[in-house]
Amino acid sequence: MKPKKSRVMPAGVGLIGLALAVAYGGVGCAQSRPCLIIPAQLELAKSRRDKAKAAYDERLEEVTRALNNLEASRSRLDRLEEERQELWELLGDGGAQ
Repeated sequence: MKPKKSRVMPAGVGLIGLALAVAYGGVGCAQSRPCLIIPAQLELAKSRRDKAKAAYDERLEEVTRALNNLEASRSRLDRLEEERQELWELLGDGGAQ
């Protein structure tokens, strides 16, 4: 014989849902006065978006600076390798004389 399932939990969830609907209906966006919840959510979203954009811009600037430094370092390395090659050639010629 299967145990009988309790219906207390679904009824409790239903009562909570009903209470929330009544609460939002009484003080939320269901009234005739302007709703304050959605504009507040929009402001919060805009604030988060602005913070994320500022962080992105800052990170982009750091990456650009790092790429510029890398390019300068590679250029310097190329010059040093050319100079090393010239010095080896001078030493090779100087030793033969």
